[in-house]
Amino acid sequence: MTLPRQRPRHVDADPAPEQLSEQLSDQAPDRPSDQAPDRLSDQAPDQAPDRLSDHAPDRAREQDSLSLFVERLAGPDHRVREAALRELVGLADVQPRTRATAVAAVCAYLRSPWTAERQGGAVPSGEPELRRTALGMLAERLRDPEGSASWCGYDLDLAGAVLAGADFAGCWFTGGRVRLEGGWAIEGQVSFDGARFDGARVSLRHWSSGQGELSFRGARFSAGVVSLAGAVVNAGVLSAVGAVVDGGTLALTEVTVDGGILDLSRIVVSAGLLTLSDARLNAGQVLLRDARMTGGRTALRNVRSAPRVLETHGALVRPGTVDVEGSFEADLNLPPPSQRDHAIPR
Repeated sequence: MTLPRQRPRHVDADPAPEQLSEQLSDQAPDRPSDQAPDRLSDQAPDQAPDRLSDHAPDRAREQDSLSLFVERLAGPDHRVREAALRELVGLADVQPRTRATAVAAVCAYLRSPWTAERQGGAVPSGEPELRRTALGMLAERLRDPEGSASWCGYDLDLAGAVLAGADFAGCWFTGGRVRLEGGWAIEGQVSFDGARFDGARVSLRHWSSGQGELSFRGARFSAGVVSLAGAVVNAGVLSAVGAVVDGGTLALTEVTVDGGILDLSRIVVSAGLLTLSDARLNAGQVLLRDARMTGGRTALRNVRSAPRVLETHGALVRPGTVDVEGSFEADLNLPPPSQRDHAIPR
């Protein structure tokens, strides 16, 4: 396995691992305290203290367990971290009120410094496997938004994270904020194939080919925003082949293609927004072959493209769906407005 030479630099510094326990333990997994009086006021005075005292020991033990698992997950011993990870996720599966803390702790572990950087470049046994396990547990709980143990809708802060086995295929992103900018896929690829983006705000801003290839094959963008603004494709492939934009936003604004391939073949835009505005297509290939732009809006404003970089053969463009203001239409290979009810000839 060949590792990228450099980690990206587009993220703020994260707290040291030994600080993670202190930060995460401050998060209250229970309902805010200002709601407690309302619940107790509905009960008879002689019942409220008993009900509260019945639950207090359980919640205290629960909080103690959370704090212990978080502390051990941030510790130096691989076997202890693995055990803590499984206990933490298992607790969150059965106690929903602990879930936000568990999600934050798993993300914090994945953001923690790559151990190889602390040991002269030598990857210790078990480190990649543990990160792969952690990311797999996270992704598994994003694949069924109706499941009893679902993590869909929570904030996921993976900015600058070291991603081993980065497979989000089939995951649902239904809300919250998902940060992946500056992430590092040590195996060279991050997959969102078949994922559903249905309300979350997902940031992959300034992603570069050196961080790993991105794939959104067959993904669906129904609500929310997925931003790849400022991405640089100078090697490999960034693919959204067969994706569907039917209400959400897929933003490729200010993307630079300079030797790699941006493949949007067979993409369908029926509602929502697909934007490549201010893109610079200098070399390589940008493929819109057999695309269907039949509704919503496709923004190609102020695009600058070298000859024969953008290919649109077989694309179908309905009138009023594509905005090319500020671009040289000859470089975009789009049919004249009078013919935009028809597919572009091959």
